[in-house]
Amino acid sequence: MSCLVPRDSPGEPSASVASRSKPRRLESGSAAARADLCLRLLVEASSDCAVFTLHADGRVADWNAGGHSLFGGEPSEMVHKPLAALFAPDEQADGLPGRMLDEAMRGGVSTNVAWCNRVDGTRFAARIECRAITGPAGTILGYGCVVRDLTEKRELDRLRAEARKDEGPPHDGAAGTASTALLSMISHEIRTPLTGIKGFTEALALQDLTPLQRRYVELAGASCAALMSVVDDLLDFSALEAGDIDLKEEAFAVAGLAHGALSMVLGTAAPKSLALSLSVAPNVPPTIVGDRGRIRQILLNLLANAVKFTLRGSIRLAITAERGAGGADMLKFAVVDTGIGIPEDRLSRLFNRFSQADASIRDRFGGSGLGLAICKQLVERMGGEIGVETALGHGSTFWFTIRMRRAPVAAAPGAPRLQGGAPPRGVRVLLVDDGRMNQEIARIFLEHAGYDVKVADDGAAALMALEQDTYDIVLMDMQMPGMDGAEATRRIRARGGRFAEMPIVALSARVFSEDVAECLDAGMNGHLAKPFDRAEMVATIERFTAKAA
Repeated sequence: MSCLVPRDSPGEPSASVASRSKPRRLESGSAAARADLCLRLLVEASSDCAVFTLHADGRVADWNAGGHSLFGGEPSEMVHKPLAALFAPDEQADGLPGRMLDEAMRGGVSTNVAWCNRVDGTRFAARIECRAITGPAGTILGYGCVVRDLTEKRELDRLRAEARKDEGPPHDGAAGTASTALLSMISHEIRTPLTGIKGFTEALALQDLTPLQRRYVELAGASCAALMSVVDDLLDFSALEAGDIDLKEEAFAVAGLAHGALSMVLGTAAPKSLALSLSVAPNVPPTIVGDRGRIRQILLNLLANAVKFTLRGSIRLAITAERGAGGADMLKFAVVDTGIGIPEDRLSRLFNRFSQADASIRDRFGGSGLGLAICKQLVERMGGEIGVETALGHGSTFWFTIRMRRAPVAAAPGAPRLQGGAPPRGVRVLLVDDGRMNQEIARIFLEHAGYDVKVADDGAAALMALEQDTYDIVLMDMQMPGMDGAEATRRIRARGGRFAEMPIVALSARVFSEDVAECLDAGMNGHLAKPFDRAEMVATIERFTAKAA
């Protein structure tokens, strides 16, 4: 695929294209060749959008894999056709394709929202950006077009329009539905490219690298993790504001949770030579009942902040049991650091949303300003309080309490089966995903972990694969053309027998509670969020295949 300049079709050169001299052959290893290759790889990696190149007369010259996914059909069905062929008949009649080329020719770029036609005749709402590709003296050599599917956005606009039609002030339910739909769409759009960035960064880390290359990979991974943290904070805060978070009740080991949280910040504490320690008071019960995931989330936020703002010294996590107001049993967690401390006049704003102790903090250390606000809401949902004791230049102690429920001894969870060892060999995984990038990343992770992996491109292909062979678990993408993950799962379950009990885990960039509920309602056993986390993916497969065995 030519990404820099559109190809001329044989025997049909446009006037402006034919008049230019024949481009020289790029020598292997030249800067121009490397730039062209990089651009090609980037365009092909854009599987969530269609990228077209056009001749100077507006005919399609080439397209990427995303064009095939979005419009269907084969390249031969679209190449050499006019730009208007991408649009629905009413948009063609309105003259939009011609206006877009005129605008791009005059101003360099034209952006519009319009209805497009797939090869099979179905239509979808899309955002289309068209840019002129110019040569010497401003000669138009061709155009580049990027097309993104906006079907979900149009549905959101419909929900908003219905909400506005209601008499009186907007109904909280309708506004909440529209807000959730917007955040779900934003989450999906951000998480989809992040899957590639995070996945291939982790895949690179598995290779033999020079120290400098490994350093670059680590920095890329840290940047990706920071961006994921901001995305997760925004989604969590929105869900809390809408009252859309349900706390789980499960028995877990207090010390085990604390050790796990400390181990997750060890990688960022080690370069600073920070000493990490844990103290658990004798009166703390070994197991309690509560939402282990949310408690760990609060701990990780406080520990990560302590590491971020401590340049030298130590960080200690202390856990004690105490009596709260009304005689309630409370569990108290305190993160004590020797960091920079916080000015007294800044303390009142710490737990407010989008707020940090000092404007310079965001510039120096980053962050969304939502972490502590989320922690505060979660702690209050668990019947506790959160606070801080600090002295500028002498460190801080962030603490929180939660209402404690002791777990019966019989409910104490056993040690996990995997403690850094390899998963059992011979486990067969059917990976169902229409995205080539997702397939490649997941396959790298799974095969590196020792699994036997088979890939299916959509729900129909998954059904066929299950007829022809036996698998221990299915990892099922939710959004696929043709038969999506939910429908494929229902059909698998309808077959009965071994298919009724086969573990099926959703793969989705949609992470709201209603999205997870949709997966479970379809008959799936669990949910894995994109971008993939390699350790979580392996642990999930291990858990479900162990249950099945």
